[in-house]
Amino acid sequence: MTTYIFDLGGVLINLDVERCMHAFEHLMGEANMRAVLGMDSQGEGVKAVSVASKQLMADFERGLITPETFVSEVMHYCRPGTTEQDILSAWMSMLADLPLERLSFIDRLREAGHPVYLLSNGNDLHFNFINQTYSLEQHFDGLFLSQKMHLSKPEKAIFEAVQQTLLSTSPALTEQVVFIDDIASNRKAAETFVNWKTFPSIEALVEHHRTRLTRLFHKACADYQLIEDGDHILIGLSGGKDSLLLTELLGSRSKIYKPRFQVTALHVRVKERDYQTDLSYLESFCQQSGVPLIVRDVEIGENPPKEAGSAQRATSNPCFLCAWYRRKTLFNVAQELGCTKIAFGHHRDDVVQTLLMNLIYQGAFATMPPSLQMEKMPLRIIRPLCLIDEEDIRSYAAMQNYAKQSKNCPFEHVSAREKVKDLLAQIKALNPEAMDCIWASMSNIKEQYLPQMIK
Repeated sequence: MTTYIFDLGGVLINLDVERCMHAFEHLMGEANMRAVLGMDSQGEGVKAVSVASKQLMADFERGLITPETFVSEVMHYCRPGTTEQDILSAWMSMLADLPLERLSFIDRLREAGHPVYLLSNGNDLHFNFINQTYSLEQHFDGLFLSQKMHLSKPEKAIFEAVQQTLLSTSPALTEQVVFIDDIASNRKAAETFVNWKTFPSIEALVEHHRTRLTRLFHKACADYQLIEDGDHILIGLSGGKDSLLLTELLGSRSKIYKPRFQVTALHVRVKERDYQTDLSYLESFCQQSGVPLIVRDVEIGENPPKEAGSAQRATSNPCFLCAWYRRKTLFNVAQELGCTKIAFGHHRDDVVQTLLMNLIYQGAFATMPPSLQMEKMPLRIIRPLCLIDEEDIRSYAAMQNYAKQSKNCPFEHVSAREKVKDLLAQIKALNPEAMDCIWASMSNIKEQYLPQMIK
């Protein structure tokens, strides 16, 4: 699980350093403003500042002096007639705005299961105002503030202190830490001292995820030859995060000249299953992705056909019956449209879980392959997300604000797959590289070390 740590000023809240500089220039003149505040228009700090001003700012940032002392010290450099309120107003003018979408972004990451923290060089005047205005504390799992820790970025000590706190809370919090800070020296320190992965902005973070998922999607398509010239691919669009990502990636890929192929999405609604998807959202999403959408409604009825399995199996395993009707509809529509392939949004976790299910329940070393030719019809099943981990999809879905299903399937958490999913989580706890090892085992079968029937 990835832990995210965000800076405050410049990443979450917009700063207007120019406005702050002009306000102080009016109070004390340009020379004093630069000497006392020690900043340029980017807030990075100017080279020619006095030792005293550097110490004043550093002490205030580390909480070693009170806001009252800070204002009193600055007052010495101001023109006659300047009031404490003038200084406070000038100092607070540095804060511009905090777009609420950025707080929503934080909330979505936490809803997706990611721990999220704040690590900020700040001061009580700025932080207290921001916290009172936006209720910052409720959006994070924890706050690391320079004025409370009496340390500041980019010092080694503050990063080590944060890392130690995370480690003592839970070692899992430090397995992979992503730090978002707009100041290059802070990012460099985080990379050097505690080996965190860093990004300068939320936009850069999202673009990194998009690029990573796209690269793995293209790798799967190339390694397993999933897409060919002239293909017409039908996407099974359930409305969940996996099928939404599949639609986005295939829609984007279809705009590239080679290979030339066509994509259509199919959403199947089963009358007897009590779950709901926002159809207007799916229509809008497909339109943005450049993928036509077809919606079909099906009804299981009281007497399922014999090819759907026995009545006993239909009763004991409602997931099987629902899946059978969905797939039947997919195959029918695919043949109506003249499709060559059907694409499912199964990710790497699905492939590994299916392998374990077949081992445990069927006594077979088999899983869902990236590409499978149907025996009774001219269709091939493809799984372009087979190299992508579910956690990466979940993170990207949160970042992109994919809409969740209005009401989930009532059997979602009572299936054998959910039990195997829990088992796989325990295996990962034993070995964080377990997914890679299990995946590699499927192409590293050593028959000479397996029981052989002597004929």
